[in-house]
Amino acid sequence: MTLLQERIFPEIPDSIYQIILDFTSDNDKPNAKTKWICNQYINGKMGELDDHLFSFEVSNLLYSYDKFKSKLKPIMDYKDKFELEDDIIRLRNSGYETNSELSKKASEGAKRVYNDKNYSVYHIKTYDACKKYGSNTTWCITNRTNDEVFNDYKEMANGEIYFIIDKKNKNLKYACVKDCLYSEMDELLMVVSKTDEQLNKLISGTIITSMELAWRIKDDPTLLNVIPYGFPTFNKDDVIKSCKHIYKREMGKDLD
Repeated sequence: MTLLQERIFPEIPDSIYQIILDFTSDNDKPNAKTKWICNQYINGKMGELDDHLFSFEVSNLLYSYDKFKSKLKPIMDYKDKFELEDDIIRLRNSGYETNSELSKKASEGAKRVYNDKNYSVYHIKTYDACKKYGSNTTWCITNRTNDEVFNDYKEMANGEIYFIIDKKNKNLKYACVKDCLYSEMDELLMVVSKTDEQLNKLISGTIITSMELAWRIKDDPTLLNVIPYGFPTFNKDDVIKSCKHIYKREMGKDLD
């Protein structure tokens, strides 16, 4: 226990305080960021810091703060992380490009590869495009404060990032990243298979599948033929076959 914890934040559990130190300090020496995070945690504004994903997001936020520190207020002057996020976004966008220029830049970073009256599918090539077309989702690649996660996924997926957008319901979106299909809530819906061996694993449950995808296909069978455009390096018939296997497994019958 450090003097900061002992004197000012004794109510913070040792395990949580150590997590805070891990991503705010050098050599376990507390600083202003440590104190700010502790205050946020005590006031109930910081969420579950022992949740790996959430602590990762907070760590990214502090990384962005350090990057723009000279142009930001002292961290103790921010009432919560949302105010800090907004200031970082403002710094990234203001003084360089107008909103229309930013929108144009985002659009240029996406190529539409499929379009009908119900769906559009975009190949997402840049972080700006990712934020624009992935808005109102919980995908980590749309992180508002920095592009690190998007760039990591782009490299991992060899640039294979595609978004499927439902025109009838803008709240319904799908992210196709390499061989994985995610819902707008970041639920893994399907892992695409390439071989019969993988299809057998799909049926037995070794490859992750989701009843949610089956229900969405049941509600809108046209989705079945749109999904393959999110996986252009896969054989289209194999992707459809995988979807049908998921439907049969979860619904207990063949797709009509």
